[in-house]
Amino acid sequence: MVTVMSSVSFGVREPNSMKDGRGHVNNQFNICFWMLVKSGKTRSQAQKFLEGTRTSEKNELLFQQFGMNYNTLPAIFRKGSCVFRDKVEEAVKLDNIGNPIKRSRKKVRVEHCDIIGEEFWNKHLDILVED
Repeated sequence: MVTVMSSVSFGVREPNSMKDGRGHVNNQFNICFWMLVKSGKTRSQAQKFLEGTRTSEKNELLFQQFGMNYNTLPAIFRKGSCVFRDKVEEAVKLDNIGNPIKRSRKKVRVEHCDIIGEEFWNKHLDILVED
C-alpha cells in the first residue's frame, strides 16, 4: 500500500504519479506473493521465487499457475485507492420561494484509478488549486 499525503500543490502531480507506478508494482507483487503462499509455498519461498521478476513474468505466473489475468482484476487491486478532496456544488439552503441556494464545497472522495495519466488530472483540476 502506498500512502501519499500532501497539503501543498507545488510539485504534487509528478511525485504522486511516480508513487502510483510504484503502487501498481507493489500491488502486483503482493497478489503474486499471497497467491504463492495460498498455494502452499512458505513466505520465504514465495519471496525468493519472486525476487528479480519483471512485471511480465508476474503476469505470466498469475495466468499460468492461477488462471488469473492481472489486467482484468478490479481497479482497487491493481491501482489501490486515491483519496482526495473534490469540488462539488451543494444545496446549502432554500431561498424565499424554495429554490436551492448552492455553494461550492470540497468533499472527500475515494477512487481506484490511474493518477499517472492526464485523464485523472484533467477531470480533477481543482486538486492542485490552493484554497
